[in-house]
Amino acid sequence: MNTTYPGRPAYTGPDSGFAAYVHHNRRFEYCWSFEERITVIMHDKPEQEQAIRLHCLAYIALPPDMPWVAESARLRAESYRLWTEGSRLWTEHRDEVDSIVDRLVPDAPWDGHELVFPLPDQAWYRERKAP
Repeated sequence: MNTTYPGRPAYTGPDSGFAAYVHHNRRFEYCWSFEERITVIMHDKPEQEQAIRLHCLAYIALPPDMPWVAESARLRAESYRLWTEGSRLWTEHRDEVDSIVDRLVPDAPWDGHELVFPLPDQAWYRERKAP
């Protein structure tokens, strides 16, 4: 049963929550709708990025008894504060979050700043020089 990876087949977990790789340049953030994010990936992202994005998208079921998780949930209820104070909480617990993300998606092509995607073929990516 797949309750962790919304972008992979037969996902049965929640449609929102903390997640890994919702966007290519963030390892961890809150996703308001996995279904909506998957639709954006499939319709708006380059084809060569889609499989990687879907593979890496992972729901993170954080234990609610962790004090910073409870505080983040409270801030989420006051959504206007989520982006400022919520980001501070996640930053303060970056090592803890990074270890969870590494465990859930050990094969993510993360370079320390963003997901790394293969270059598209030269036929439609004209800036790329032929090898």
